Amino acid sequence: IGNFAHMPVWFFQHVGRELRFIDYLQHPDADLSFIANYMRQTEYSFGKHYLPHDGTTKQLGLKNQSVKEMLESLGVRNIHIVPRTNDVARDIETRCKPILQRCWFDEKKCQAGIESLDNYRKEWDDRLGVWKDKARGDIFSHGADAFRTFALGYSPVQDEMQDFDDLDDD
Repeated sequence: IGNFAHMPVWFFQHVGRELRFIDYLQHPDADLSFIANYMRQTEYSFGKHYLPHDGTTKQLGLKNQSVKEMLESLGVRNIHIVPRTNDVARDIETRCKPILQRCWFDEKKCQAGIESLDNYRKEWDDRLGVWKDKARGDIFSHGADAFRTFALGYSPVQDEMQDFDDLDDD
C-alpha cells in the first residue's frame, strides 16, 4: 500500500455485462480519513472493497493497525484482501486485458486513472537494451496496480450476487 498519496481508489459498478468505472480518487493529501470521507460524500452504494495483499500489514504510522483495520474503524465494511501474486505480466495478460473488454470509464471522473492505464510501462534497461520484467515505478504505476488489484479480486459470480452494504456512518 505504501504512501497514501499514491493509494488510488477506483469506483465501479456492475451493470449487465459491463463494469462501469464511475470515479477515481488519487489525491496528494489523501490519508485513510480523507478517503473514507470522500466515499461518504459520494453517496454511492458500496459493495466489496478490494485491498492489495499488504492491506493487513500492521503499520506504525497507523498506530500499529493495518489499513484494513483503520478503514473498518472509519466505517468502511466488506473489505476483501487480494492475495499477492508472483507474476505481474501474467496477471495483466490473464486478468487485466480480458476484463478491460468489459469496462466502461467515465471520461471526466476517471481521467487520471485512464492516464495511469494508458501510460503504464515496463522499465527499459539502457545497458542491455531490453525491457525489464518489472514496471516502471512512476505516478502511473499506482493507478494501474490498483486496477490490477481489482481485476485479480473481482469475481463476477460472487460479486454480482452479493447484497450491497452502505458505508457505515459510525
